[in-house]
Amino acid sequence: MTLALVPSRAGGLDALWSAPDAVVLHVDLAGFSTLARALADEGPRGAERLAGHLDAFFEATIGAVQRAGGMVATFAGDALVALWPEAGADGAGFAAAAGAALDVAATLPPPLKARISLASGGVELCRLGGEETEEMWAALGPAISEAARLNGAATPGEIVVCPADAARASALLELETRTGGTARLLRRRADAPAPRMELGDLPRPDHDRTPLAMLWRQLNGSAAGGAFRDLVVLSVDLAQGGEGAVVTPERLAARLKRVRAQLAPWGGVPVNMMAEEKGIILHAVFGLPPQGPAERERRALRAAAAIWSDIGEGGARMPVGVAGGRLFFSRYGHPELRTVSTFGWPSALATRLMQGAGDGPLTDAATAVRSGAGLAFTGAHMREVKGASAPVEVVRLADPGIPQRRQEGGRATAPPVLAPWLARPGRPRAPAEVVGPRGIGKSHMLAALSAAAHADNWTVAEPVLRPDGADLPYDAVLRVLATLGAELPALGGLDSAGERQQQNIEDDLAERLGAASAAGTKCLILVDDAQYLDSGSRVVLERLAMRGALRVVLARRGATEPAPAIAVPPLTVRESAALLCTLLDARLCEPETARQLHEASEGNPLFLEELARGLLAEGRLAVTGDTVRLPTAEPASPDHRSLTPGTLRDLVAARLDQLETADRAVLSAAAVIGRRFGAGSLAALAQDPEVTTRLARLAEAGLVRPVGEDQHAFGNDLVWEVSYDALSFAQRSWLHGRVIELGLAEDLAERARHFAGAERQVEAVAAHQKLAERAVALFAHAEALSQASEARRRADEHGVTLAEEDRLSLLMVEGEAGLEAVEMRMAEARLQEALAFAGTPVAGRAAGRVAQLLPALGRQVLHRVAGRWGGPVRHGALMARAHRLLAEIAYFDSRIDAVLLHTLASLNTAERVGQVREIVAGFAALSIGFETSGLRPLADFYSRRAHEVAEARGDRHDVAFASLVAQVMYGGRADWARTREMGDRAMTLYAELGAMGRWRQTVATILHNRMAQGLLTPEDPLLEELGARMDSRVSAQIRSWWLTARLGAAFQEADPLPGSAKDALRALRTHPHLNPAEQVFAQATLAMAELRDGDLGAAREEARQALDLAEARPPAAWHLHAGLSWLATVTGVVAEARPDDTRAAAEDRRALRALARFAKIMPVARPAAAFHRDVRNITEWAEAACMIDEAGPPAIAHMEARRAAGLET
Repeated sequence: MTLALVPSRAGGLDALWSAPDAVVLHVDLAGFSTLARALADEGPRGAERLAGHLDAFFEATIGAVQRAGGMVATFAGDALVALWPEAGADGAGFAAAAGAALDVAATLPPPLKARISLASGGVELCRLGGEETEEMWAALGPAISEAARLNGAATPGEIVVCPADAARASALLELETRTGGTARLLRRRADAPAPRMELGDLPRPDHDRTPLAMLWRQLNGSAAGGAFRDLVVLSVDLAQGGEGAVVTPERLAARLKRVRAQLAPWGGVPVNMMAEEKGIILHAVFGLPPQGPAERERRALRAAAAIWSDIGEGGARMPVGVAGGRLFFSRYGHPELRTVSTFGWPSALATRLMQGAGDGPLTDAATAVRSGAGLAFTGAHMREVKGASAPVEVVRLADPGIPQRRQEGGRATAPPVLAPWLARPGRPRAPAEVVGPRGIGKSHMLAALSAAAHADNWTVAEPVLRPDGADLPYDAVLRVLATLGAELPALGGLDSAGERQQQNIEDDLAERLGAASAAGTKCLILVDDAQYLDSGSRVVLERLAMRGALRVVLARRGATEPAPAIAVPPLTVRESAALLCTLLDARLCEPETARQLHEASEGNPLFLEELARGLLAEGRLAVTGDTVRLPTAEPASPDHRSLTPGTLRDLVAARLDQLETADRAVLSAAAVIGRRFGAGSLAALAQDPEVTTRLARLAEAGLVRPVGEDQHAFGNDLVWEVSYDALSFAQRSWLHGRVIELGLAEDLAERARHFAGAERQVEAVAAHQKLAERAVALFAHAEALSQASEARRRADEHGVTLAEEDRLSLLMVEGEAGLEAVEMRMAEARLQEALAFAGTPVAGRAAGRVAQLLPALGRQVLHRVAGRWGGPVRHGALMARAHRLLAEIAYFDSRIDAVLLHTLASLNTAERVGQVREIVAGFAALSIGFETSGLRPLADFYSRRAHEVAEARGDRHDVAFASLVAQVMYGGRADWARTREMGDRAMTLYAELGAMGRWRQTVATILHNRMAQGLLTPEDPLLEELGARMDSRVSAQIRSWWLTARLGAAFQEADPLPGSAKDALRALRTHPHLNPAEQVFAQATLAMAELRDGDLGAAREEARQALDLAEARPPAAWHLHAGLSWLATVTGVVAEARPDDTRAAAEDRRALRALARFAKIMPVARPAAAFHRDVRNITEWAEAACMIDEAGPPAIAHMEARRAAGLET
């Protein structure tokens, strides 16, 4: 062997050895970028899995190399190059390397596969540039390039060699010759020895001292593992587009030095370097400390432009590609040899772009867009990129330019909109709802309001909601009571069930809360993070606020709907300056500094605070002479000029990166406990005796804050989230398990969270199932749905076997709760799944349903005629209930065949197992079905049977339900005496039972009955009472009925319409929980309202939409007669006002046909249909006066509409 060892050379070469006949092993893990992209969506769990794959691959590969006497020369992400300094005349060196290759292929655990290649020839290994504490090694030479070429020709799982090289060891190895001048290594010959080479005293690379590895050590110490981060990758070809084999070490060192000089100002960190067949590729990443995530795309493209502009020897440029996205940042390797790298699709994409960047730096369009303004791009085109599932849009960086800042938006300061909630205490005032994006200042508004209230002697309660609070019935109001020092009730202690249980609980909570607030005379409830507020608590707080017992102000993230919500505007420049002075304890803020930081933060207070703290820690913001200012920077100093942050999460992550490792570990342990934590609990969990000192430092940094004796909370929920996300999956799982062992979880919901985090999925499923059962007992449908769905999802995802009864129970909870929440599609899917699991699947197609309908109808005939019920049915009670609920859903969607099928199936099963409630519901539903079908005798029969069974059992719920359905049936017939009798009975019973949902439904039906008779006035006490009992939990359907009744009452009068009702109905008409019939009614009502307001154009547009809906899904609900009559009024008046408009006449004919079709099945609509038919034929409007007495409300509404439109009356 001829080996030249050179200790150091000039030009950044620190050490070098060269060998003219070395062996190179190139191993590349196949498909890793795709795997990283898929696992990135799984968060820490995906990171843990990816780290496991990496360690499995590199432990197998490095172990095989070391056993065969080789050395790892370079890493490049998921690839490595190993060397044996001498091939040997007898081929022993080549055979040793081949043995390592075979070992790697044999020991990689599935599903991992690698492309492996071997080559021999000249190699030079050198340590290049960097600081004295860093090492970057490069392997150069013909053998390196040849191994890279062969690797590109290999398929996963294959070992490719050059036949000439392999011939040197033919006595030891078996080969298979391939086309293209290569051979595939099959195996070592059975009788051949396994040679091992010795490296002796050759200098060996320390791959744990690369620039990226040194940064990892600063951030994470010696910990292994990894995490996904949003970064930007820059790939540059140090061979300047030529072949890596012809680049000398001296030239490579000089180019690397130039590139690093261009990377450093922009915060680029070199990752790794590898010589390939067509170049020498250096990867660098942007988005890590010290400059962090701010403007990472822009900085990477700036660096790319600078590298491209730095023309080297011979006038050649270095091609550059840039791509951003999700990368896996990890320390990995073998117990004896570790390094740090980044992995993922952006690295591969940047390299592919670099290979085509002969005319200037290339980037993908998404990265270019994220770079913001100030950079020019050209040549946008779609390009097929190896590894991409679809063509990638690529652009070329045309001109670096100068970063341009957006001009100040000039938004005005918001008025003190919350002051009215402290005025005139004791008077009713609806809760205020402050909304806006994260960090906009909602919490500051509540804090200012709290301070003002305290100064005015208000009692202020500020409960801290938990992130899963929306899924826990009455959690928020219990926290309010605890804050006020009131005695807490036991929610499970009441005897009654169902909706009465819910009403009793809410009455009890309201009474306790009212008493606690009365003790302070003036009471203000401030609820921050109200997106975590459960529906039951919201209703209790609304009730008390509307009684005047207390004032409520909520703040939540999200959109500004509903309309009364108070949107928080961004800060102005002046307000930004004031916040900076307060934050940094300064008297003044330099105007230019305030302007730049305001623009960078877009007026978001939390953004501004995090940005200022980060800049202060980096020395890029200072307080000098009691004034906040940005230090004057030279134009060429981008690290001082670039202030635009990435995202709030990026800024917080950058701040956490600057903490000491132990402080960061304590913060992350606290995040596992929750948003609020005790110092004692944290000390036990973190096992750190210095917890008190560390919490003091974290509080000084604004990351946590004391909130009581021994209690702390995170400075904001974003710090909490980022601290939690910083934990690896293994750390997270261990800490959650430790919380359970130490008994730090305060209740069942907390234990469920920690069970799930500790991967104790059986216990997590059981906890969520128990929470769902508790929610059902409290009639808290939304919360029950959430908990049941979570239990079943976890069981399915983690292979937890549920008992048959448990699975059916969860499916039924989801189905019933989904129906109550009007989540129809989800409810239907769960109920059908329950039936299928119980062994009676439902046909999905109409033809299949008809085939199931006939036997069901036959069984009902046998029940009625022959009295034959059949034997017991497995899961009969559940099946009867599931079919009854599916019938309700089908009725909602106007699928009559499905209504009949499920009603018969429910009734048949209920009669076999004695489920009286389902029998009553089945009889009542059949009465409506037969009434709609025109089979009145059958409708009367089943209505009577429903009443007989209900009264025989003596259950007032069943009697009330039978009466409610009978009211609907008689209303369709216009049998007003029976309608009134049934309605009054149902309303009285439901009021006594406390079943407020059914009471509202009954009252809404009564109001529409009165409207049909012309008896409803805007001052009707029942109309006002229903309005007073509306809260945020009332369904969209009932709200629609109430609003249409309010407007319908006004249509009978000459007085102005209630504008608030019109606006509310307009916002509600496209609600996803309204069925087609209610959408037609809402649209027709709005058309009539626009006509009454004198806007014929708007009325006509609303009428067109209503007609389209009515013709697409002909309605069959009895109360639609009023809506269709109003629709005919609108089209008739428009056609009369515009006699030459043929389209208006056609629209009028469509409306008349829709009303006539409806009248054929609903007698209540016949007077309106007759009136609209006859009124089109009169010649003198004086003749219409005689129609008013006969037609009643439709005629009156029509005359008032004509008057509003300015027509002769």
